[in-house]
Amino acid sequence: MIEHLGELRAAGIDAIKLEGRSKGAYYTAAVTNAYRHVLDGEDATPWRRELDLVSHRPYSTGFYLGKPQQNPGRVDYQRERRLVGVVEHASAGAGGAWNVAVRCRNRAEAGAVLEVPSPGCSVRSFALTAPLVTNGELYQLELPFAVGQLDLLCARR
Repeated sequence: MIEHLGELRAAGIDAIKLEGRSKGAYYTAAVTNAYRHVLDGEDATPWRRELDLVSHRPYSTGFYLGKPQQNPGRVDYQRERRLVGVVEHASAGAGGAWNVAVRCRNRAEAGAVLEVPSPGCSVRSFALTAPLVTNGELYQLELPFAVGQLDLLCARR
């Protein structure tokens, strides 16, 4: 439906409901971030690609375009990206780097490219210099860009 937000706005719709109650923090944050960017006037195409990366059942327009096709094509969950960690604290370091405390949620090896889909920013990426191994453990990282508390670090599958 992200491609149809302009049409919904033109029809006088001023509120939408996004699924999220039974979803995890990563899903809710990614979907809310994508919809916010498009509602604020950005092109839907890159944000649709972003939505395709979160774990989801096949997307549908429901009854919006007539007779619904609830599961076109593949019917199982699609998982292109997984949550690796959650930022608990971040502070500016030397030379533009950021010192970040990250709570590990899933293992990631050194050298893995992680993505950060922060609110108000395009998705940014960096190469992990040390492994994140233990779920629940707090790790100290240095990132090349600013992040905020509760930002998510994700890896593509």
